[in-house]
Amino acid sequence: MIETLNDLQPLFIIGLMMVFWLIELFFPFLTPPYNRLRHAGRNLLTMLFAMIANIGMSLVALTVIGFASENNIGLLHWVHLPPVVEVIAGMLLYDLGSYTIHHFQHKVPFMWLAHRVHHSDLSLNVTSTFRFHPLDIIYSNGLQLVTILVFGISQATYIIYFTALLPIFIAEHSNITLPKWLDNILSLVIVTPNWHKVHHSNHQPETDSHYADMFALWDRIFGSGQRADIQNISYGLREFEDDSRQTVGSLLKTGFKK
Repeated sequence: MIETLNDLQPLFIIGLMMVFWLIELFFPFLTPPYNRLRHAGRNLLTMLFAMIANIGMSLVALTVIGFASENNIGLLHWVHLPPVVEVIAGMLLYDLGSYTIHHFQHKVPFMWLAHRVHHSDLSLNVTSTFRFHPLDIIYSNGLQLVTILVFGISQATYIIYFTALLPIFIAEHSNITLPKWLDNILSLVIVTPNWHKVHHSNHQPETDSHYADMFALWDRIFGSGQRADIQNISYGLREFEDDSRQTVGSLLKTGFKK
């Protein structure tokens, strides 16, 4: 069952991206990019390089998970919880690890060089979701191996976490919005489109906020969340406003130099 869920994730990604692409087409929140197809093509090609890195790092993560399980390494291997409780606890702890690493991605210079590829998109939409530099994937997933070993994340938890994250992660990057009342309720716990849009602002105090991936409660607990006028938000990074900085070749070079 868990292995099947893992095998189906690529189909989930394709299906969800197609659904949100259509929603954006008919009900866009902000004005879409002038050349939507060129914008999408650049993002999807960049995504291809990121996905290759992600597949490799996922295999490494599953190997480390197996090693930790066989050798009884990590908190959740030492405390005996009901399976459902263990998965929920593991998802919360893994997401806390992602939240912490996201801080590093913004504050550690060599990590920011790669991570800014994700932030440099001047027009956020569904194709922005997986616009990552391969080095960014390697850095963040490499650090998450520490989370796996410290907390004893199980294979089931790892696969269920990423399966549950997919619709949230794709929705939060899409050019859509939710009714304010619904967003206010959901964002008490999970990351919503309105909540995450602030993180892609070109205003640095807003860029350096809203670090949570799945559970917005981490931003609330640690004070890294703030409300902003998302109706008038400007996306991206100012040093990437020239179109020559938006080509796939330039984005890949960005991970290595300013």
